[in-house]
Amino acid sequence: MIASFVGLVVIPMVIAGLARWAAARRRRGLAAGRAVHFRCRLDGHKGRLLVDARLDGPVFLDRSGNVTALPRGGEALDATVSTNGRPPFEKVNLRYRTPEGQVLRLRLATHDARTLGAWLGEQTRPVSAPARRLLLPAAPPWAVLALAASLFVGLATADVALLGKHTAAEVVRVDRDDDSCTVGWDGGAQRATVDCDTTDVRSGDRIPIIALPWPFLGEGVDTRITLSVVAVLGGGLGLLGLGGALVVNPLACARRVRLARRARPAIPLGRPRAARRARTGGPPSMTT
Repeated sequence: MIASFVGLVVIPMVIAGLARWAAARRRRGLAAGRAVHFRCRLDGHKGRLLVDARLDGPVFLDRSGNVTALPRGGEALDATVSTNGRPPFEKVNLRYRTPEGQVLRLRLATHDARTLGAWLGEQTRPVSAPARRLLLPAAPPWAVLALAASLFVGLATADVALLGKHTAAEVVRVDRDDDSCTVGWDGGAQRATVDCDTTDVRSGDRIPIIALPWPFLGEGVDTRITLSVVAVLGGGLGLLGLGGALVVNPLACARRVRLARRARPAIPLGRPRAARRARTGGPPSMTT
């Protein structure tokens, strides 16, 4: 029952929350002038929409290296939810009409579609002030999550180290199959299983442990093996997050910008506004 509840309710809610959080970060990065590269499809082709100050304007770079310019100042005609996905993985088909009257079909995440639909429809303003230094691209969600996990591990370790009770526990039993020891402290009133070096430890020996604080009262950890593993885990997650935010993602964004600069942006394919009005007998309707 609990497993079904977690699988059907909790996990989808967590995934949906992470998706909304990642989309909000991209929206804030776009407003702050950071480089934001959106995963999407343009007229059925997979790629990324590059919003980057190093380019003359937003362009779409597909997986084959072809580039299509998306000039701003047009109009978002309509946005319909794709029937192929389910929340929180659903996609939105956004039709965008460029200032020249060409209609492009973008398929991307729901919240990204709202952000880009409004942003593409804004008129570009001339920049009178000197250009600021180039900001780092918006860090990918996986790098931020790795940094958050590293911070959580660090805070949990600090909580155990500062608030836990450092004591010498007596080894009650040695389990060489699991490389663990059952230890007791407070005159045997408290017992727990901790990692230990079973080659040197014998029953009756005393080893240093940390009795965990609330909410894990009655549990304990050793001061060597567990703390070393935690240090490696927290440090590894921190390095992964920093490397992704400061090295991997900027290099990946710079590579996409180079590819976009080398290729000549293609003229967006679509039907001019006048021709479409002649066919339908009036302006297209807008649905959401």
